[in-house]
Amino acid sequence: MKLAALAGVFMLAGCGTSGPTRDDGPTPDADGVPCADSAGAPSVYIDVGAPPPVCEVDPDTAVTWRGAPGADGFQIRFTSAASPAGPRAARSLNSTSRGGRQKIVLTARNASGTYNYEILTATGGVDPAIIIRAR
Repeated sequence: MKLAALAGVFMLAGCGTSGPTRDDGPTPDADGVPCADSAGAPSVYIDVGAPPPVCEVDPDTAVTWRGAPGADGFQIRFTSAASPAGPRAARSLNSTSRGGRQKIVLTARNASGTYNYEILTATGGVDPAIIIRAR
């Protein structure tokens, strides 16, 4: 009897006892999910101008650096021996306008490890890192 009453309370509260479960993960936008939520994500973004995270991604993850809407362009310069995009990929990249924002996009296809870089903007630079997880 108590179980039936409890089930009735859940149904009145809008909670069902069956059906799809709620996913409390972040809702991806066109550029993916925030890098802080990168585990298992196919694409992540890093907002340029915010305190940059050390971004840890899985192999083959698309990484998008994006400026604020309407902001000036920026440059990414990898200071490690290679780019996370691969051993022969460019180590210096300039943003281009995409969808009203300046963006740089690459896919993490190099070996697992840490790839240090600089974000250079008109107002200065910062030195975060991309870490590609081991498979």
